[in-house]
Amino acid sequence: MTKDQEKLINELVDRIYDVLVGLEAVQSEEQDYYDSRSEKWQDSDKGQELETRIEQLQSAYDDLENAKGTLESLTEELSAAR
Repeated sequence: MTKDQEKLINELVDRIYDVLVGLEAVQSEEQDYYDSRSEKWQDSDKGQELETRIEQLQSAYDDLENAKGTLESLTEELSAAR
């Protein structure tokens, strides 16, 4: 891998971090809204739809966090090998 490619990966890691921050903010807002509603509302179709969206946001966050970690490990291994 060239230094330019390694630099690009580092830039992508930074972008992924920014996306993670945004996802975390949206998920937190959605969770706060869900938590502030009554149990009856939470059990309704709308409540369950929101709960599904919150779970999907968490899944996307986890996937991106794993990708970020993999890319960081790759660049660390490359740096150590030089």
